Amino acid sequence: MDKINTGVLIHGCNLGAFQWQRIVWGEPPHKIGRITRALLVLLEDTLQLQSKLAVLVIGTNVVWNGGGKRAKRSGRTEAEEMRKLMFKNLH
Repeated sequence: MDKINTGVLIHGCNLGAFQWQRIVWGEPPHKIGRITRALLVLLEDTLQLQSKLAVLVIGTNVVWNGGGKRAKRSGRTEAEEMRKLMFKNLH
């Protein structure tokens, strides 16, 4: 069987959402969020399907400033904040 490519898309989450960090990271190991679920799916698929390439894509829609309002390009994106949280929690 030829190796296949695996990709997982995480939908962004409004940075102003109530309990944003809990939504995107969860409370592992029993309550997982968007990021932890995507990493789990990616790892399981990579191992089970013997993927040759695994890609994690974090979608984003809106750029926000610290106040949760639409901002100029200098603001943070949902994807940037999710990526930062993911690397912070993966030690």
